[in-house]
Amino acid sequence: MSAGTKLSIVMADDEPIARRRIRRMLSTLASVELVAEADDGPSALQAIESFRPDVVLLDVRMPGFDGMAVARALRTSDAASGRPAVVFVTAHSEFALDAFEVEAADFLLKPVDVEGLTRALDRVRGRLDRADRAEYAESITNALRLGLADGSFEAMVPRVTARRGNSVYYFDAREIDFFEARDRYVRFTHRGSSYSTDETLSSLMERLESLGFLQIHRRTLVRLGAVLAVHSGVSGGVTVELAEGLRLPVSRRRLPSLRQALAAS
Repeated sequence: MSAGTKLSIVMADDEPIARRRIRRMLSTLASVELVAEADDGPSALQAIESFRPDVVLLDVRMPGFDGMAVARALRTSDAASGRPAVVFVTAHSEFALDAFEVEAADFLLKPVDVEGLTRALDRVRGRLDRADRAEYAESITNALRLGLADGSFEAMVPRVTARRGNSVYYFDAREIDFFEARDRYVRFTHRGSSYSTDETLSSLMERLESLGFLQIHRRTLVRLGAVLAVHSGVSGGVTVELAEGLRLPVSRRRLPSLRQALAAS
């Protein structure tokens, strides 16, 4: 990249206030150009395909699928030198290890200041070699072919992360029957083992609703496909039964939504 060439940037964040703040900071930098904005994972990948930027500024938690999924999609290309540099801009420091694993160029914690953003973009500029545009185009095309083509994004199944010691585990959300908020964490079971995720119940509901998850209690999400029966107690309480006889309470307020969802499924 020549010294006078501007860095082209796509920014993806589901919070309008956060996008406005970063947009304002970028407008003060003569060496960059914001070419597109997105508010979720699918639209971020569409913008990347359309504009082929030098840099992608990614939030981690977004609807559709998250920033980590976007970064992984871009990483699965043989043309590694051609893909855009990824800079995560997030309020969640716990994802720093994940950012390293997807080879992000930088990891900035909100609230970001213009000095930190400038340093990150300067580091990207120093590493960027954009001599081969054809190779870059191939990197985007290959990423989209891995289940992301035609704007459907159906192959990008949301995953749930959990940590144990120094290890990070990734689970297909379709293999999880329920999530339950306990203390500071949200717990779930996968193939007989219990795990905890740092993600909130509301964030999980937003991401996983399309997979048939429904909130049945202020502390519980359940996958409708895992529900075997609905039981009414003599005292008026209602529970859903999952595999191996596990029962979870249903709040009165959420019972009509559960019945409607089960009838439609």
